[in-house]
Amino acid sequence: MRIVLLPVDETTRNMNKQLITLPHGRHRQPRFVGRLVSWLMALPLLLSVASCSTDETADVAGEQWVVTAIMGANGLGDRSYSDLIYSGLRQSENALDITLRVIVPTSYEEAEPYFDAWLNDRQTTPRRLLIAASGEYEAYLKAKADRLPDQDNARVMLLESATKDAPYYTIRLPFYGAGYTAGYITPLLAGGDSAAVIVANTTEATIINCYEAYRDGFIDAGGKRIDVYPLADDQTGYAMADSLYRLCYALRGRYGMVLPIAGGSCQGILRYTREYPTAFFTAGMDVDQQQTSYAVAFSILKHIDRAVFDFISTWRSGQPINRHYSYGLASGYMEVKVADDSRYDGLRAAVEAIRQQALTKEDDYETNQ
Repeated sequence: MRIVLLPVDETTRNMNKQLITLPHGRHRQPRFVGRLVSWLMALPLLLSVASCSTDETADVAGEQWVVTAIMGANGLGDRSYSDLIYSGLRQSENALDITLRVIVPTSYEEAEPYFDAWLNDRQTTPRRLLIAASGEYEAYLKAKADRLPDQDNARVMLLESATKDAPYYTIRLPFYGAGYTAGYITPLLAGGDSAAVIVANTTEATIINCYEAYRDGFIDAGGKRIDVYPLADDQTGYAMADSLYRLCYALRGRYGMVLPIAGGSCQGILRYTREYPTAFFTAGMDVDQQQTSYAVAFSILKHIDRAVFDFISTWRSGQPINRHYSYGLASGYMEVKVADDSRYDGLRAAVEAIRQQALTKEDDYETNQ
């Protein structure tokens, strides 16, 4: 991975250390649902409430099903991955007669007391499911493995993990096939043989895997130049939309494509390309973002909301749960959606033409991990 830091002026030189305002002038305030003290005080009362269910095949009369989700730090409001997870949770709440609690800590350290509180609750009812909604929590779960419950009345599920032999359940949506496809079609764009990849940080394996997938497809299709720009060295890189907006001034004229792998920070690119729609092409991440900017040529969709809903539905029905679920390109949970504009007709044809190669590449990559 070639990492580029491009200091244009003193402001740009220091941008990797900043956590500043979002595009619309709003300061990103730490957001979380509930506080630890109030949550702990309310827990006994909430756990004692019985709900009536119409699911006669799976429910015990009067039994309550409670899902507690601990989101990634400052996750909600990114308009992409974390918001998709939340959407899947809310769909589950509405459709499956469950009680839902969503906690959004401001940091990894703040999340730990919430995990501890859940683990310390040893009541046998109601049926409880804890969802660790970020791969960053795997270290904590591994450290607490001897305390994790794994019975019908209490289970733990972790998102974005390939682990198959732990006392918790895991879901992962491999990025490689879709990322490879996106990289492969990029050189078809005007100026697309040069690309900048913006990453939240260079420390997370998931980010590195995403970059490698895109890079491999890009190079196989004849791409000439690909550089990496990290926003930070930790989780703050997911919330630096304004910093990324300013970086775009330095990227303009150097690259035909700027791809963000940076969570909510991608809003900086979308804002910039709304103001300068012909500066370079960009791509939507996790959700279809073609309506947010004329420059979005395609979006790499990650239907994590479906995966969350499906897991909760299986758990709620009382059916056996697999220890690990993997949903790659072949599953339809990952896909590349080309923007509807007719100027991208060639990209749509290329996505279909490269599909089998991308599937094979993804299988090979996953096998060697």
